[in-house]
Amino acid sequence: MPNSRSFNQFPRLCKRSNNKLILFGTKALYPETGYGYIKYGGRIRANLYEVADFIEKPSLITARICIAEGDLWNCGIFIFPVKLLLFEIKKHAPEIYHACNKAYIKAKSHAQNDKRTYHIDPPAFSKCPADSIDYSVLEKSARIAVLKSNIVWNDIGSWRSMYEIGHKDADGNILEGEVIAIDCKNAHIINNNPSEIIALIGSKNLTVVKSGNATIVLPRTDSQKVRQVVELIKKRKKSIYLNTSD
Repeated sequence: MPNSRSFNQFPRLCKRSNNKLILFGTKALYPETGYGYIKYGGRIRANLYEVADFIEKPSLITARICIAEGDLWNCGIFIFPVKLLLFEIKKHAPEIYHACNKAYIKAKSHAQNDKRTYHIDPPAFSKCPADSIDYSVLEKSARIAVLKSNIVWNDIGSWRSMYEIGHKDADGNILEGEVIAIDCKNAHIINNNPSEIIALIGSKNLTVVKSGNATIVLPRTDSQKVRQVVELIKKRKKSIYLNTSD
């Protein structure tokens, strides 16, 4: 990650870049279908570039093309002048702007131990559309740029990414809880139920997770498909499997 000294340079970077909304991009290391990619265009200065296009959660074929063309992973990290961000939100997502503004105006402050906290107004804020800043503002704005950074980044939002950063044994396995693994390679097995045992024999590149009353088994490359399982559970009205406690 950037050190504090480099963070101190970012406000100056905003000013030198004609007050852009700056997105952080980093080199894509493998064709991950669950990440967003940024195609960059002309160079503005140093490592700052125009944004040519966004590619969100591509197919495996498209992700491989992104890798070949040098596209960047969208880190979901931004830096911007506050006034510019508010202006762009008001311009491209007025419903979000007005809902948040009303929630702020109606906020109640509370002072304790020389600290003051603000509690936004729940009824007003509940009317704010549940849209991400990427979709609602950044992908519509003409005032954006991408910083090609060399930060070590991983979106800890899938079992694959958890495996990538985890501590592995000599066979490339990550084993947690009551687990037996025989002749397994590159397996990620998590058992959060101490009263049961998970045993695997001769498997490779599998993710197995036992949590509460649910177990999932999948190839690690398909880790983004977990959301499909969640949707099917909801359709079957089996919400008990989505609310496990360990």
